[in-house]
Amino acid sequence: MDAKEQYILTKKINLLYLNSFTPAIVSGVIGLSLAATLWQTVNHQPLLVWLSITLLMAVIRVSLFLSYKKHQPTGKQLLKWETPYAISLFAAILNWSIGLLIIIPIENLNVVFIISIFSISLATGATSWYGQIRYMQIGTVCLFFIPTIIALLTHGEYETLWLGITACFIFMGCLLTCHLSQQTLNDHFELAYELKKAIKKAKILAHTDVLTGLNNRRAFFEMAPKTLTKCQHSALPVCLITFDIDYFKKINDAFGHAAGDIALQRIASLLIRNLRAVDVCCRLGGEEFAVLLPNVNLKKAMRVAEKFRKAIMAMPIVISRQKNISITASFGVSDIGDTIDEMLNHADQAMYQAKNNGRNLVMAYEAEFSTPANQINTRKNLRA
Repeated sequence: MDAKEQYILTKKINLLYLNSFTPAIVSGVIGLSLAATLWQTVNHQPLLVWLSITLLMAVIRVSLFLSYKKHQPTGKQLLKWETPYAISLFAAILNWSIGLLIIIPIENLNVVFIISIFSISLATGATSWYGQIRYMQIGTVCLFFIPTIIALLTHGEYETLWLGITACFIFMGCLLTCHLSQQTLNDHFELAYELKKAIKKAKILAHTDVLTGLNNRRAFFEMAPKTLTKCQHSALPVCLITFDIDYFKKINDAFGHAAGDIALQRIASLLIRNLRAVDVCCRLGGEEFAVLLPNVNLKKAMRVAEKFRKAIMAMPIVISRQKNISITASFGVSDIGDTIDEMLNHADQAMYQAKNNGRNLVMAYEAEFSTPANQINTRKNLRA
């Protein structure tokens, strides 16, 4: 079963349970109504046996639905609830159709008509009650109609013969309705699945840097504040690393933008392989990256940054079969700041201090790094 089929089936099972509580109650009420209708006509003992089984099945089915509501299964867990539903449903229908005809004598023409009317009414209702899953819908319609039609056609009376023929036409109409309703329902769920996929894809594209596959700036500023808040509430350390590639403009000028793209992709791959699932990593823009490390103190964050610095320096960028280039990066690390913006600003200051000190370095933010805005605006010159 592929993902699409599983999605559709789980949606159908969920809808089936949500819509079946009322039919289960109704089946018990109709059973009481039928027993009252036949009370003056048939033997009480077999009628009470049938009614007891009918009410017991109604109670069992209602208990199943309440259990489903209590557990509230989702995803693949929903698949496990299909079988118990089908068993309880078909057991209840068999009691209605075959069981009713076996335990209640049908020599009386009025009894035959009454049972037939009740069975055909329930069969037509089943086309909508159990229309979510094909085999349950068709199975219930068949179990209601076929024993009734056989009983009518073989009763030997002129009236029952024509009622049986009429029931055949109603039966075929119900089967056609089943087919059309299933087709409509499948189209609806397939459209919902495709729409869900499209929304998910659009969301991924809106939060993913196309070139590197990392989170983009927008995603980072949605995810990072939540991670920072969790750490602050739990009194856990948290550090932010920013870094960018040294002399990136010269790489693009000398070897073309394709070489720069390869360098960015290689760095992204390095980050993906070595970071934890809880770390929040992104390409901030251009050649600059950021990594938020929850539950990591400054000393450990410095080691992580140094590890990446060495890995980038040792990583050859293959331009062609005859040409490889090496790159370096400058890192800034900060564990100071009440917001992501503050931490990012501090890590940036440390990173540009590393560039001022010769590049290819890791530096931690310190208060004396604080610089006026005009000094921070020298980034373009440092990247040159």
